[in-house]
Amino acid sequence: AITLTSCSYSTDFVVFNDTDNQIEVVYRVKPSPPGPPSLEIEPMVVSAANLEMRDISKWTKLPPDRFRIDQVNRTVTVRVSAREGLWITSMHHYIGDEDPNDVKNFPIREVSVTGADGEMRFTGDKARKAFERKSRVLYVLSYK
Repeated sequence: AITLTSCSYSTDFVVFNDTDNQIEVVYRVKPSPPGPPSLEIEPMVVSAANLEMRDISKWTKLPPDRFRIDQVNRTVTVRVSAREGLWITSMHHYIGDEDPNDVKNFPIREVSVTGADGEMRFTGDKARKAFERKSRVLYVLSYK
């Protein structure tokens, strides 16, 4: 008997707070014509120790007092604690620059991170490129 298996994976994009202070992350989601007009987002965080694990049970949904969703401007604002990672989005079978569909379909238009040491802000394709590849299934934008 022959068993056929397919290699299916998704790649997570995470902003990681690599400092001892709280940071604020704001990201803008591109409109998706076929999708719902409102943002259906439940921000999740993970500790540094569990960042590279693929165990969804280690991620925690944030209470409403730690984030704000602006439906009109399609932005999500989140307070991220020290040494904590914030899940931004996932993409199925993400390859990167080599795949024009990945470039075109990356759902984030803008990401900014503000903390005690200043602000980092990336727009357009730089928002996608700001995330550094840690593995096939994890890209991280670190605030240090």
